[in-house]
Amino acid sequence: MARLGIDQYYIQMTLLAAKRAGCPKRNVGAIIVDNKHRVLSIGYNSPPRNLPTCHEVPCGGETEGGTCISAHAEISAICACRDIHAAHTIYISCSPCVACTQAVMSTPIKRLVFAEFHKTWNISKTIWTGEWELIAPENN
Repeated sequence: MARLGIDQYYIQMTLLAAKRAGCPKRNVGAIIVDNKHRVLSIGYNSPPRNLPTCHEVPCGGETEGGTCISAHAEISAICACRDIHAAHTIYISCSPCVACTQAVMSTPIKRLVFAEFHKTWNISKTIWTGEWELIAPENN
């Protein structure tokens, strides 16, 4: 078995983090690393701490017009980051929405790496000023 490249390694980790998501609408994971590839934080979409998950108390987010209180994975990772000034790359299981793109742009992060395109990426990429890359996960 060949050794995974660093980007593929972290993309696989985002998919694992996404399995912790607290909302059934979408499972997304995010990992922030520094320029030496050390993990600074991990996030996934879920309601704020001490609130029930959408699995426990359905929020209606999966229905048209439903309201979900879950934070997006990128926001969770940014809020949990132990040293945001050292942040260099964010790995995400899918490309960020416009609001998350703006949030990432307010940090030192200069590189986005994601596993799939979200429907809003065409808008998000018009405001993103750093590098970005799609890395499809390996099926092992």
